[in-house]
Formats: sequence, C-alpha cells, structure tokens
Amino acid sequence: MRRVVCAALVGLVLAGCGVRPSGVISGVEAPDGPTRAAVPVLHFVAAGAVVAVGRPGGTDVVAALAAGPTPEESANGLTTEVPASAAPAESRWTADGIEVDLSDDLTRLSPLAVSQIVCTVLAGEDSSTATVTLRGGGQTLRRGTCPS
Repeated sequence: MRRVVCAALVGLVLAGCGVRPSGVISGVEAPDGPTRAAVPVLHFVAAGAVVAVGRPGGTDVVAALAAGPTPEESANGLTTEVPASAAPAESRWTADGIEVDLSDDLTRLSPLAVSQIVCTVLAGEDSSTATVTLRGGGQTLRRGTCPS
C-alpha cells in the first residue's frame, strides 16, 4: 500500500510541473539549401593522393588551397597543386549545383589541383546530389563527385 501512495505522490508532483497543454505553435520554416561545415575541410596532396585536412579559416577555400599547407602540415608530407593564380575564386549555389569561378585558366590546373578544389568544395555538402562546375579562362569543367 505504501508503494502505491508513494507512486501516486510522485505522479502528482511530476504532473504538476507547470507545463500546460497548448495548441500547435507555428514557427518559421526549417532552413533548406546548403549548409557549411563549422570547420572548413581542405584537401591537400600527400603521396600523389588527395587527403582531407580540417582547418579553421576564411571562406575562399581556393585561396587557402593555393596558399598551401601550414608548416606543420608540410612537415607531415602535405603539398598543394593549386597555383596561386587560381585565387581569388568566387563560389555560389545555383539550380545545377555549386559554381566556382577561378581567376586562372582551367587548362593550367593539374588533375590533382582539380580534385583538390572539387573535393574541398564538396566537403560538408550533400555530395550525392551536388555538382561542382569550375570556370576559368573561358573553360568549363563539371564534376559530380570527389575523385579521391
């Protein structure tokens, strides 16, 4: 009997917590579209392959790639194939995916430099649906996946 009384008291205390029932409260619509990772993920080159490196920084990821790895990252064998002439770059979302306008001709980029840029731009995005279009020097290149 004592257990029943204790359970009833606990139930009453919990039920009286001050929250009153209400109708549906409408709010703003949930955000849609692209989201960005809190820490940008840059892709550098190590042993001929593209590897991801998390690094806090600015919004022009092409400029960060062109600037190259930090001394510590270099000591760990990381390099960049993205030339300084590729930056600054502007990127934007369109109906077709992400477009990146480079400051240099695409023909000057090595395949690894293209992979670095595409993988970095796709990092933190839904890469199953996003397509990256690189533009520069009158050239256009479309990639749907990170080839690393």
